[in-house]
Amino acid sequence: MASTLKGRWEKDSDVTIGDIEKMVIDKESSILRMGAKLWLNSIIEDEGIYDLLNNFIENDFINFIDKEIILQVGGIIQKGSDLCLDGFFGIELFPKNSNIEKFSIEGKIVKIKNERKLYALGIIIALTIIPENTKVDLKTDEKILKWSIDYSRIGSTRRELDDPCYIFLNCINTMLDLKGIKFLINDKNGEITEMMKEVKLPALKKELIRNKHSIEEVVIKYHNIIIDKYTLRWNYNPIEGAFRNSFKEISNNINHIDIILLD
Repeated sequence: MASTLKGRWEKDSDVTIGDIEKMVIDKESSILRMGAKLWLNSIIEDEGIYDLLNNFIENDFINFIDKEIILQVGGIIQKGSDLCLDGFFGIELFPKNSNIEKFSIEGKIVKIKNERKLYALGIIIALTIIPENTKVDLKTDEKILKWSIDYSRIGSTRRELDDPCYIFLNCINTMLDLKGIKFLINDKNGEITEMMKEVKLPALKKELIRNKHSIEEVVIKYHNIIIDKYTLRWNYNPIEGAFRNSFKEISNNINHIDIILLD
């Protein structure tokens, strides 16, 4: 190999093919790590659990590259401060058929009462730190898996918009596409496989309940989750889904206001 350190064409006998391969791998890993950081910075604010997620990208991320990953997500809705409902989620990542230590993290999203929205946000956060071009075996509540499968089969944009969590599902689909990540959900006969049914999350949920007062908050950058620039808004706030129902409610409210003004 030619070296430019001692002389332009001087042969460097210390560099081997193995060294070259390592440099290529290191470069690819750095690019993947940089991409994960960009996703992380675009989805959540630099506070709460941000540092834990960033530390994973800095230190353990490389161990998950080129591995088939199991992603386990659990969540609960509990009464929080100020008589509001808060969502608590747990994420576990570990490579299949490997002795690499799993990565686990818990987070809190304040003022949330929709369980599906909580799970969708948990999956979005997990996707930010999963390497590109990875196969992911998703393990979560059976009802959440069924919801995801049913949504993927709709085949109608209009009916997709009817889901109350449309903007979050759309974000997940976009991230999967852009990052080249494939969810492995085997559903040959229209039913979730027995393997999926055997996945239980009571231990993870018990931990969330036990530790809910010490779990750090995650602050979502909702304006970046709205992938569809044509997403509807009401009073400058995005409508998360169920657009046709929302139209009906807005129309009814406007008519109600008109009647009041006429009186």
